[in-house]
Amino acid sequence: MDTDLVFVDGIVTKSSSDSLMQWSKFLFAFQLAFFLYRVFYLNVPHHWMSNAFMFVLCGMYIPMCGYEGAKKTKHKLLKTFSTVQTFFGCMAIFNIITFATNLTLLEDACEQCIGEFQHYDECELEYSSELNITIGVEDCENLPSITQIAVYSFFMSCIAISGCWTALLARRVVTEKHVEAVLVEHVPDIEQVVQIIQEPITVSIAEQGTLESIIEEEEVPIVEEEPIVEESQADIYQKD
Repeated sequence: MDTDLVFVDGIVTKSSSDSLMQWSKFLFAFQLAFFLYRVFYLNVPHHWMSNAFMFVLCGMYIPMCGYEGAKKTKHKLLKTFSTVQTFFGCMAIFNIITFATNLTLLEDACEQCIGEFQHYDECELEYSSELNITIGVEDCENLPSITQIAVYSFFMSCIAISGCWTALLARRVVTEKHVEAVLVEHVPDIEQVVQIIQEPITVSIAEQGTLESIIEEEEVPIVEEEPIVEESQADIYQKD
């Protein structure tokens, strides 16, 4: 099979597989930090089993699938990872919206039930025909602080963004096309090579004509050497 060699100019960039492996590590780090925060700082002992299960599933197993799929270029695994991670990324975004909505309703309900809490431990509010809220004194006393709200929003935003981005990268790895490329330092221009080959011939002809014109215009002086006469021994005796 004949193949054509094509020279193109390009810039070396990071592939989608490398980016997916790197972002899978980020997703694992965010999930681990959020799990440790919920276990050690929120002090919710009756929820640690569900938190641990969600961390193993969403923080370890799923990112590892994406990492292995990108490293070994397994398209089936990457397709599954992209679908599952898209679902959990959307769930993270939904949890952020739900948390903000519930917190706003809870704060408003606590303000309206201050008077009723003096006589009862629970208070029921009817916001609409479909929305009734029943809260207790403990719910209003254990409202999250501004720091807790900020930390929760930060981790959930990081998890949602990294999760959706890894899902997009996995889809890109599956659909992108690959070509074989050979890195070279410099590809010479064909026109420049032809000029380099022709220049010595042109210069040599010009120099030859110049030398001939110089010889014709100027005469080169000829120095005549004096003959060396050998004197015989008899002539030497006569001189003496």
